[in-house]
Amino acid sequence: QHIQAEWRIDSKAVYITRADIAHLGGTVSATGMIEYPGFNTFDFKAEGKNLDVPDIFGIEGKADGHAEIKATPRTAQLTGTLHLTNARLDLGGLETNLTRHKTIQVVESSGTGNVLVLKGIEGPNRFANKLDMDVAIELPPNGSWVTGNGLRAEINGGIKLLKKPGGPV
Repeated sequence: QHIQAEWRIDSKAVYITRADIAHLGGTVSATGMIEYPGFNTFDFKAEGKNLDVPDIFGIEGKADGHAEIKATPRTAQLTGTLHLTNARLDLGGLETNLTRHKTIQVVESSGTGNVLVLKGIEGPNRFANKLDMDVAIELPPNGSWVTGNGLRAEINGGIKLLKKPGGPV
């Protein structure tokens, strides 16, 4: 990985005015700040281009996107959009990974309708409990292949990952 950054520091925070990172076969540009000594207040923005999505939960491909994460000691917000420019989903890999990660629990598993609720480990001091999230994942306009469990199909569209503080995804 190659990182080139411009930053400054004062008595309360580190400010990244520009950081360019060669990562996942593409580039990520980021800006932001983090307060210290607690390191629990921050605000970062990032944009990625031509990133390789390795086999994560059975999903692989190429992507562009942007994200913003902000946090204080009591709140956290994550927003962004990931545009997959080339994607493939292996349902068998997704199922295997979901069952391997014991921190993920499928609360509503009928697979019908527009909502599937996932819930993680609960605890008062966990970052996820204060997180407010709105992240969109868009499939390529020309479609993506879904395989596994006897299925081979091409799909279009996207998915929205939403979460309110204290709630599930």
